Amino acid sequence: MNWVEAGQVLKAVKNQHKCGSCWAHNTVAAVENLYARYNEIYDPEAIPSLSEQQLVDCNTFPNLGCYGGKALYAFNYTKNNGLTGSRYYPYMNKGDVCKFNPNGDQSDHDGKKLTKTPTLFKIDNFKAYNHVTTRDLEKLSCAGVLAVPLRINRCIKHYIRGIIDDRDGLCGCSNIGGPNHAVALVGFGSVHAFSEESERGWTSAE
Repeated sequence: MNWVEAGQVLKAVKNQHKCGSCWAHNTVAAVENLYARYNEIYDPEAIPSLSEQQLVDCNTFPNLGCYGGKALYAFNYTKNNGLTGSRYYPYMNKGDVCKFNPNGDQSDHDGKKLTKTPTLFKIDNFKAYNHVTTRDLEKLSCAGVLAVPLRINRCIKHYIRGIIDDRDGLCGCSNIGGPNHAVALVGFGSVHAFSEESERGWTSAE
């Protein structure tokens, strides 16, 4: 399964830069894919880019903008408020006051009227899982792009492409608990090696 090949994921992978907003990026990637599937869009150029900056600025508790957060809270915010588009609320690589203004009737602290930021998509509900297995992830990823937390260690810090070969055991579970990054899981599949066995791997967009 590959949602990129299905044409239901944006072509360009967005860059969070130095802002620790991976939690916002993987949430938005999953919601963009849901938008494409809901509207039966199979052309990545026709999928609207939704706003990570809205989550960074407006979903501020318990999430902390550029200092980190969890997709769980971002999905809950999206359920309650919806998301506008990046063209209305562009990514700034830093946190700021919330400027989400879906009705066009709000003003800033100085009384200046804020630009209208129309709601493009709102989710009805979502599910969060703990302690999922590889088999669980395969089944879930068939339903859509997943927002997945993970632990970045020295082995995968500079990962670029392909399936990581962990024969030396350096890429396994970290002794330090808890995730420190988040990605969008956009598919999975098998790569046939030179032996009779095939290697299974995941496709992610950071």
